[in-house]
Amino acid sequence: MNSNTLLIPLLLFGSVACQADYSSIQSNNKQDDSKLKAKITRTEFGIAHVTAHDLRSLAFGSGYAQAQDHACVLADSYLRVRGERAKYLGADLHRAGDNRHVMSDYLFKIADIHQQAKLAFPHLSEDTQAAAEGFAAGFNLYLAEVEEGKASLEPTCQGQNWVQPITAIDVLANIAAAGSGASLGQFATAILQAHPGQANEWLPSAAKPVSLTAPLAAVPSADTLVTQGSNAWAIGGALSDDGKGLLMANPHFPMTGQMRFWAYHANIPGQLDVMGASLLGFPAAVNIGFNRNIAWSHTYSASTQSVIYRLTLDATDPLKYVVDGETKQIAVKDVSIEVLSDSGEIYRLHKPVYKAEGGMLVEIPKVLEWSEQHAYVLKNTNINSFAAIDHWLALNKAQTLAEFQQTFKDHNGLMFNNVIYTDKDGQTFYIDAANVPDLPPIALQYLNDNAQAKQYFAKFRVPVLPGDSAAYYYQQSVPYEAKPKLTRTDYVQNANDSYWLANASAPIAKVSPLYGQHSVLQSRRTRHSLAKVSHPVGADNKFSADEVATILLSNTALITPIIDDVIAACKQGWQRKTITIDEQSIALAPSCAALQKWDGHFNQTSIAAHLVREFVARVNDREDFEVSFDARDPVNTPRNIRIDEALFKELAIAGEIIRHAGFTLEASLGELQFFEQHGQRFAWQGNMNVEGGLNVFATQNRLDQTIFAPVATPSVTTPYNNRPLWSGLSQRGYELHFGSSWMMVVDFEQTGVKAQGLLTYSQSQHPDAENSNDQTRHYSEQNKLVTLPFKAADIATTQISTTVIKQ
Repeated sequence: MNSNTLLIPLLLFGSVACQADYSSIQSNNKQDDSKLKAKITRTEFGIAHVTAHDLRSLAFGSGYAQAQDHACVLADSYLRVRGERAKYLGADLHRAGDNRHVMSDYLFKIADIHQQAKLAFPHLSEDTQAAAEGFAAGFNLYLAEVEEGKASLEPTCQGQNWVQPITAIDVLANIAAAGSGASLGQFATAILQAHPGQANEWLPSAAKPVSLTAPLAAVPSADTLVTQGSNAWAIGGALSDDGKGLLMANPHFPMTGQMRFWAYHANIPGQLDVMGASLLGFPAAVNIGFNRNIAWSHTYSASTQSVIYRLTLDATDPLKYVVDGETKQIAVKDVSIEVLSDSGEIYRLHKPVYKAEGGMLVEIPKVLEWSEQHAYVLKNTNINSFAAIDHWLALNKAQTLAEFQQTFKDHNGLMFNNVIYTDKDGQTFYIDAANVPDLPPIALQYLNDNAQAKQYFAKFRVPVLPGDSAAYYYQQSVPYEAKPKLTRTDYVQNANDSYWLANASAPIAKVSPLYGQHSVLQSRRTRHSLAKVSHPVGADNKFSADEVATILLSNTALITPIIDDVIAACKQGWQRKTITIDEQSIALAPSCAALQKWDGHFNQTSIAAHLVREFVARVNDREDFEVSFDARDPVNTPRNIRIDEALFKELAIAGEIIRHAGFTLEASLGELQFFEQHGQRFAWQGNMNVEGGLNVFATQNRLDQTIFAPVATPSVTTPYNNRPLWSGLSQRGYELHFGSSWMMVVDFEQTGVKAQGLLTYSQSQHPDAENSNDQTRHYSEQNKLVTLPFKAADIATTQISTTVIKQ
C-alpha cells in the first residue's frame, strides 16, 4: 500500500503515532525524509523474513507482520500497559466481582510505566526511538487496512473500540512492562493494599455514587509467577563433531498470550542479518537467535531484581520517615482510572498511592504491615528501564565473542535473563545478565546475619532491608565485571537453577545471594541437563546438531533409575502386597504391572507415563534417597531411592489419583496429554518439570496476562486429602498451556551456519491463517524440528509470499 491510500483511513482513527497527545515528544517522533518501506517474505510455516534499508523501516515491517499474526493480543497489551482495560471492558474479566481489570489498571497506573516511557523517550538513543516509531507505524498500517476491508482481525477483537492505533510510547512501555512483570505480579495485592490506615482505606473510591458489578473489596491476590523457565546449551569446539559451536535453545514460555514467541528473520543489507524468534511486541531485533557467526539463547534467571526496604516512620506523622536522622516525606498521589459500568456509563475511581526512595510502598497484612513504626517500599531495577531495544540490537549485530561481551558493558537491558552463547570458532559463554541490584557490603552482611531477614528472603526471594540508613540502599545494578559468568570450549548450560553450575566441571564462585542459591540441591531438570550435555552420545564422543536435536525431543527423564529400582522391588515381592490407606486396601499389582510397560520416555505412545509422573511428584529429593545431596557431586546426588512401605504408599496413591481422574493405569500418554488450539485437540509428547526432562510443559500458564487467557480446567483432587494436583491432571487429562515454545538448534558448519527450529504453537493466532496450527500439527505428528531458511537460496526455495509495504 502506498502512502496516499493509507492517509484517509488513519485519519479516521484520530490517534496515530504522529497525531497522539504527546506534545512533548512530537519533535522527536517526526520521521526523516526517507520513506518507510519493508519487504516481508513468508516462507514455510509463515516465518517472516523482513528486509529493509534502515532500522526504522525494519521495525515498520516487523510491526506490520506481527499485527498480521497477533493484532488482538498486541492491542490488548497496549490497552493493559496504558491502564485502560476497565474503561473499555468494565471492572471484571472472568466473572462478576473479580475486578481483574480494575486491579490491572491500578497496577500499571501506580507503576507509572507508560508515563515514565513518555518522559524518557526524548533522551533515548536514535535506534530505540526509530525501532519504537517504526513498529508503531507498521502496526497502525495493518489496522488501517482492516478499516479499509483489506485485512481482518481475529474474532476475539474484531469490531472492538479498544483496538486502536498505537504510539512509540506504547511500544516502549509494553517492553518495560514485560521486564517488571514478575515483581508486579508477585506483589500486586501488596502494592494495592499499601495505606497508613488500619481498615479498608486502601480501596478506591468513586467520584460519585457508582454501581459496579461487585464491591472493590473483592480485588484478588495475584499469583506469584512461578512457571517461568527454559533450557539452553552452548556446546564448544572441544565437544562438537566439527570443532565449531552448537547451540540448543529451548525457552519454556506461555503457549498463549502476550509472551508468545514469533519466528522472524531481520535483514538490513550490509548492516544486520539475524534470525530466530522474539516475544510479541518487540520491534526489529531478534531475542533468541543467530547470525552468520554467533548464536545465543536465554533462560529465566534465578535472581531477583527487587529489594524491599523497611522505612522507620516519624512518630508524629505516618507519611514521614527518617533516613540517617533526616526526615523525609512519603509522596502521595491521587491515581484515577475510568471504569465502564453495566449501564454503559464511564465512572472515575480514585485511590491515593504512596512512593518513597524511588519505589512503591507495599503492605502485606501481618507480615509487612504499615504500622505506626514502619512502612515498606519496593524498589525494582527493571521498572522504568528502557535499555532493552538497544541491548538486543547490539547482540544481533555482534560477530565475535568480544563484541558480544562488550554489549553487557555498554548496556544493561536484558531484564531477567541468563545468556548462553556460542560461535563459529567453538567458544562458549555464560552470563547471568539480569538487572540485579548491587547491594552494598553492609546490606549483604545484614542479609547473611539477621535471622528475620533470612526468613523473609527465603519466603519472598526478595531481601527486606533496613531503610533508616542510606548505607543499605543500592545505587545501581551489578556491573558487568561482577556478574557471574563463564567462558569455556566444552559447554555451558542453564536450566533455571542459579549460575553455580553453568558447567559442572567449573563451578562459578559464590556471588551476591540476589543471584540465587549456591551449593544447594539442583532441580531434576538441571541435573538431567548437566548429565546429558557433559556426555556426548556419538561414537566419536562428540555432539552433532542432529544428536542435540534428538536429545531435546527424546523426552527422557532423570527419574528413570527411580522407576527401575521400584520395578525391581516389585518383582522381588512388593507386587504381591497391599497398602492400607484410610482403611482402604490397595493392591500394588496393577501399578507394578503398569510401570513395567513404561518405555522410559514421555512420548505419546509411552504406556503408564502418567502413573510415573504422579508417582515421582510424590518423591521427596531431600528425604527419600539413601545417598543425600552432596555439593561435591551435585549431578549424581541424591541417588538410590529408599525402598520401603512409605515409598509404595506413594505409588498406591498415584494409582488412585489416575483412577480418580477416570483413566486406566496402562493408558498411553497421548491419551491424556494434549494442547488445544482453534478448536482442535492435539495429542502431545513431552515432560513436566517433576520428571527431570528437557522438553517440558505444564498445565498452568500464569504468564498469560491477556483478556483472552484460557482458564485451565480444574485438576482432580488427591484422594485422602482433597488437595489439587501439582500436575494439573483433570478429567480431560493434562491440558497444556505452557512449555517448550521456540525450539532451535544452530550449527556452524564449514559451509556456513545451519539452523533447525520449531514454534510448537505455530506462528499466527488468527484462526483463518494457514499458519495457525501447522507447526503445532507438525510437532504433534512428527516430533521433529524443521530447517530454518536463512540463506537467500533457501528462502527462495521455501518462499510462500512476498509483500512490500511502504508509507
